[in-house]
Amino acid sequence: MMHELIQDRHDGILTLTLNRPNRGNATTHPMIRQLRLWLEEAAVDPSVRVVVLQGAGASFSVGGDVAALSHADVDDPVVARNQDHPAWHDTELRSDRIRLNSRAAELLYTMPKPTIAALRGHAIGAPLGMALACDFRLASDTLKLRTGFAGIGLSGDYGVSYQLLKLAGPTRAREILMLNEVLDAEAARRDGLVGRVLPDAELDDAARALAQRLAEGPGLAYRHIKSNLVDAETASFGAALDMESLRQARAVYSGDAQEAIAAFQEKRPPRFRGY
Repeated sequence: MMHELIQDRHDGILTLTLNRPNRGNATTHPMIRQLRLWLEEAAVDPSVRVVVLQGAGASFSVGGDVAALSHADVDDPVVARNQDHPAWHDTELRSDRIRLNSRAAELLYTMPKPTIAALRGHAIGAPLGMALACDFRLASDTLKLRTGFAGIGLSGDYGVSYQLLKLAGPTRAREILMLNEVLDAEAARRDGLVGRVLPDAELDDAARALAQRLAEGPGLAYRHIKSNLVDAETASFGAALDMESLRQARAVYSGDAQEAIAAFQEKRPPRFRGY
């Protein structure tokens, strides 16, 4: 399985690549499980300052591999021990397993460092949910985005409903999900689902340049900015101000802030360390 999901670390950038190009990068249970584990590690690894999620070949991902997902993940020791247990197919247990793997999307959304999705070709299903959870989404002009769930009689997971409601609004979220609409890159940009659309030949370089810029930036400030934005979705205005004030006070005395002041005084670019 390891070759079906690749990680590359370089200059503070962790790039995670869905690597089944001959199958449109359709995801399997082992791929999602490994992705979740690597994201959990990245979230607490100080050497990782930015995470990039992408797909190999012509598409980001066509969604879950329906044939593979219909079989038990026997590589998972929990599954191997319990797949014949009479309670294994209990609805609540199934829900718990889906929720565990959907933590991959949650980590991309909440981890204390920037996350980037580079999208081209098809972006469908659970992988789309993970892409929408990223802080930055760059799209090739070849993008064909679709939720895909309603087309196979499913309601959706991996936060796709949450993200569509937040990004596109309630009316468009209902249309995109229930009508299983296919959106090209410009339509996705108009609906707020991607930030930039580029010629396909420029996507990889643009994603690398953005990742490098963020990796060289004030990592502690990024951490607090993400926390402020996530908390603001559910907090009152007063509570949001309280949290902003506390994090701003922490940032003021950080090494990055002191470096920024020194760089300004010395008329040179700052060299941020992320703390």
